[in-house]
Amino acid sequence: MGAQPGGDRRQVRHLHGDTSPSAERLMFGFALRGHREQSERTLKQVASALGWSQSTLSRLETGRKATKPDQVSPLLDAYEVTDALMRADLTQMAFEADVKGWLRPYKTAATNHALAQASFENMAQRMRIYDSSSIPGLLQTEDYARAVVGLGKHGRDPGKVERLVELRMERQRRFAAADKKLICVLDEASLIRPYGSCEVMYRQLDHLLTLSYDPRYVLQVAELKRFDMPVWSSATIFDFPDKPVPDIAYIEEHDTAFYVSTEDEVDEREKVFDLLRSASLRSDLSRSRIRHLRDHAAKQG
Repeated sequence: MGAQPGGDRRQVRHLHGDTSPSAERLMFGFALRGHREQSERTLKQVASALGWSQSTLSRLETGRKATKPDQVSPLLDAYEVTDALMRADLTQMAFEADVKGWLRPYKTAATNHALAQASFENMAQRMRIYDSSSIPGLLQTEDYARAVVGLGKHGRDPGKVERLVELRMERQRRFAAADKKLICVLDEASLIRPYGSCEVMYRQLDHLLTLSYDPRYVLQVAELKRFDMPVWSSATIFDFPDKPVPDIAYIEEHDTAFYVSTEDEVDEREKVFDLLRSASLRSDLSRSRIRHLRDHAAKQG
């Protein structure tokens, strides 16, 4: 689990409207707050030392405000960040704190919390995912993604649908090109529930089957007919083991999302995810189940 220098205060943050930060801005704010709390200083004390308002510092610590390049060094000095490697890491985060360049083309189509999620994916080293409603975006084929996105609020705007599908495909390319790990529990209901057509479902299931042989992807199926399956709300746990910031549990709901970041709350969700994995089919048996469902989709087509 990533470092969390700032204690264990409850931290639940809703991502909506104009307040959804990029992962870099959020991580930078986490680190600032952690160093301030380690030194047992208040926002008022640090603000006074910098000659800034408390509200400005609060927005920086919560990721609601980006840091200007000429503010970074004075900030790190005021927050008593002395380790050279940490200063370099945080300086890089600050310079990348606005929405990354690769996400800018999608700002007019995607919600801010979807852009925040994409930036979390780009920064995390490992992701653990469970989605009860559909196959997760990082595993979707283009046609399946188009069918799912087309059912949402942008369904009547073909241009926005295509931009959102392009974003999902770009997220996948970035994940595949990096040294990352994705552990996903697939709800069997999402594998059975058809989107698009039988041909679309066949290709989607065949794609999952192919990914199941790739060591970067660990896929397990939560059986639909198993009694007392410990399923939970759809969520992603982002791990940042090489960053001076906490891991995050990200929960998406219809048209909004929120995250939790305290050690206790993330640990609780990790334990639930581990229980779900233990109750799900092993990877080899999951592969056989996916193959069976794919072959069934072929017959239906």
